[in-house]
Parts: sequence; structure tokens; C-alpha cells
Amino acid sequence: MVSRIDVSGLAGILSRSAMGWLKSRIGCAGPDIGLIRTLVVVVALIVTCLASDPVSAATVSGTVTIPGGHGVRASLTIHDLSTPRTAGQKPFDHQFASKADGTFSLSGVPAGTYRICVDAPQANVLDPCLWSATQQTWTVTASQAVTGVAIAVQTGAMLRVHVNDPQAALPQAQGGIHGNALTIAVETDRKQHLNLRQLPAASAVASASGFDDYLIVPFDETLTLVTESASVALSDQNGNALKGNAQTIAVHIPSGGSLAPVVLNVAPGAAAK
Repeated sequence: MVSRIDVSGLAGILSRSAMGWLKSRIGCAGPDIGLIRTLVVVVALIVTCLASDPVSAATVSGTVTIPGGHGVRASLTIHDLSTPRTAGQKPFDHQFASKADGTFSLSGVPAGTYRICVDAPQANVLDPCLWSATQQTWTVTASQAVTGVAIAVQTGAMLRVHVNDPQAALPQAQGGIHGNALTIAVETDRKQHLNLRQLPAASAVASASGFDDYLIVPFDETLTLVTESASVALSDQNGNALKGNAQTIAVHIPSGGSLAPVVLNVAPGAAAK
């Protein structure tokens, strides 16, 4: 059974084998163009069929629910825990979504062990990959469907930072993260450093000059919000430059409570000393 293959390498092997067979057929005579074309088509079909690998791929399906057992629409990411994250390896990390009733189905999943992360800011869902003490995993066996995957998530409060950037001093965020240009993160008592991500436009506060970063955090947990930059100047909501171009803010949201957005102003130029 073929599970994961180097398609380009396989194509080369098949092509060399086909050319060797072709030479034995035509000998010293001129090439048969029709025969060559047929061989090319056959090799391409074989490689395509093997690359799709329908034998080892499986379908994973289940439901995401919030407290009360209600399904929720969410952005899901399945993470491959079996494949080494080294050069030449291709872990099966894939983004997909659950429906409004919380149900989801993902086909083409190779054999291995996986975890599924959940992002649903509209429902204040706590991502289990970030906050669960015990990580839930699932094992996929070749060609066997995994059904009834139950992901029961908890809810918390949205920690939001509104960034005003009227001069477009920051580069475009990649994957919702600003990279080295601007750090907006939460540090926990468990020594976690969790980046806030840019809130999807549909959920963000309307602003012609800025955007919102967010992280859903647990209630009744003491956290530290960190903002800093080495490439742009930062100031608070009153326009006061941040000393050292950084700030830390203690965050504690009581059960059922909420927190007003923290405002951060960004401008091009040297950071404040």
C-alpha cells in the first residue's frame, strides 16, 4: 500500500523505465511519435492515481459544541502530530470549517495522529489547543473513516486590542499575525506566550484607519498583555508615547464579565526611548 509518495521522483523512475522499454522496441529505427505520446499519457495517469492515494486516505467527521450542547460554526485546523516537522516532510495541517449546527467532515486525511484546534470569536470559544489542560487527539487508520469526533469547547471572554494605523506603518499581517513589526501577545502563569490575531472583518469594530487583534481568554485567570515594537512608534489611546516602545497590562476578567478594547496607536518613525 502506498501512503505518501514523492510524486516527482516516481515520475522520473517511470519515465526512465518507459524510455528504456521504448529503446528496446524501436532499436535503431526512428522514434514512433504515437508510441511516445501513449507512454507519456500512461505515465501521467499512473502518477496521478498514486498521488491521490485513495486507499490510505480517510474521512474525519464529528461535531463542535459549546456549553449546553449547542453546535457552533467555527474555523477548524487539523494538526498532524505524526509527521516530523523537518525539511522534506509534509505534515497534513489543514484548515476547514464546521457548519452552523457544529457538524464537520474532512476527507483525504492520511493515517496518523491528529489534534483539532477551534476558532470561533463570534461565540467566544476557547481554543482547546491553547487552553485545555489535556490535549484531545484522534488516530486515523488507513482507509477507515473516523466518525463521531466530539469536540466540546468552553467559552471565555474576548481580549481585544484596537490598533490605529492611519499611515499604514505596519506591513500586511500574515495569518493574522504581524510578525516582528508588532508584538501583541498574552503571557500566562503557565509560561505560555500566546499571540493575538487579527479579528476577521465581519467581527471587527468598523474603522477606516485601524484593525482589531483578539484572543479568547478564560474567565478568572490572571494574564499579562504585552505590546511592543522595534520598527514603529507606539502610543496609548491618549497619544502618550510608550516608554521603551512597549507596555504590559495586567488582565483579569471575572466570570461572565467583559473588558473594553485596549487602544494602541501606531506611527512610522523611531521608537520612543
